[in-house]
Amino acid sequence: MLLLHLVACGFVALGRLHDDSRGWPYHDGLLAGREHEPGVLYARAVYWACVTMTTVGFGDIIPLTIEEMLYTSATMFIGAYTAYAAIGLIMAELV
Repeated sequence: MLLLHLVACGFVALGRLHDDSRGWPYHDGLLAGREHEPGVLYARAVYWACVTMTTVGFGDIIPLTIEEMLYTSATMFIGAYTAYAAIGLIMAELV
């Protein structure tokens, strides 16, 4: 849960990095007029982090800037590594 929170906070920070409507909060129109409400941004970012870290990737919230794309790639790697490490620990106990 802590990792999910940290990843979501990082994605919110990246979304607020550009003031010219280039980041993810401005893309889908669902946040129209509410892009700057912290609770709304955080809820969408937690959803994005959960979907990205589990490698489901629905594609409804997409990275638009180079920074967001790099962050998304790192998040996918961290999510996969965390899952594989957990599976490895469980398998080590079973063998």
